[in-house]
Amino acid sequence: MDDLGSLIINVLALPPEERIDFLDEVCGSDAGLRDEVESMVAVYDRVASTLEEEREGTASQRRDSSGKGAGAFTPDPYMLIGRTMGDYRVLEHLGGGGMGVVYKAEKVRGGRLVALKFLPPAAGGEERAQQRFRREARVASSLQHPNICTVYDINETKAGLVFIAMACYEGETLRKKIARGPLPLATALRYAVQVADGLAHAHAQGVIHRDIKPTNVMVTKADEVKILDFGLAKLIGSAQLTRPGARLGTVAYMAPEQARGEHVDHRTDIWALGVILYEMITGTRPFPGTTYQNVLDAVLTLNPLPVTSLRPATPMPLALAIHKALTKTREKRNQRMDHLLAMLQVVRQRL
Repeated sequence: MDDLGSLIINVLALPPEERIDFLDEVCGSDAGLRDEVESMVAVYDRVASTLEEEREGTASQRRDSSGKGAGAFTPDPYMLIGRTMGDYRVLEHLGGGGMGVVYKAEKVRGGRLVALKFLPPAAGGEERAQQRFRREARVASSLQHPNICTVYDINETKAGLVFIAMACYEGETLRKKIARGPLPLATALRYAVQVADGLAHAHAQGVIHRDIKPTNVMVTKADEVKILDFGLAKLIGSAQLTRPGARLGTVAYMAPEQARGEHVDHRTDIWALGVILYEMITGTRPFPGTTYQNVLDAVLTLNPLPVTSLRPATPMPLALAIHKALTKTREKRNQRMDHLLAMLQVVRQRL
């Protein structure tokens, strides 16, 4: 499969509300590539909608049960549904992104439900992507915390497909919650405290996430936060597997140093959590833009509107905590995640 075809499959695997972020990430400033992908995806969606009406209930066309929208087309990139991969029987395709295609499965013995994450078709043959994917499994499995997704196993199919078996959570991403509008202050703080707690634990183990964003934060039905996808995580002191100057991550949540392709550290995650908290409270991103370049320029050069100008009821200590997390010079940000966590906990107690 060519790179364009693989990219289109990865876009189709996502719900519509997550496609913009993904295309920002993979297309960058290549407007021609983005236009071509978006036009092809629009054609697929129209065809899928028509076929759905004519062949309701067929296996090849399915509406997403969580509300992705009418006509959403969910492909099966590896044709795995119904097959057994090692100890797991594949049940359904859940989605995909830049560093993984995810299926829901059950363990043959015991019936435990899991999520199996495979390399996406576009990256499957790249040694660099293979290394990054395997590193994700090693890093994630070393992190044991209530707010970090549990990793059970790493394995490989007979065809050479590497996959990670992870806990499968019932719930929705923070992106879907924010899409419905600003969150109550108490709710936003509850989620932010849990994300900060999980990241503080990871940082203490020498792990930086580097791609914290609402689509990588799952909120379970028990209202417990789970941080997903350490696919871009960098174990401090490990070999640098990414190309010099590479910008791994999603631009709307990148710290300035990350957007410039510079060395990153744990303060990059502090910035990203500041962006998420701003978005949860105001319903808008601090650095909006209609194109990748617009957003990148805003991250590098513009200061966001004060949170209190968009939501006056925001407590001043919370507004100041967000402002400090979004300081462009990292030496002036919170220097440790547990410091930001402590600030958020104090604000939460006083609400």
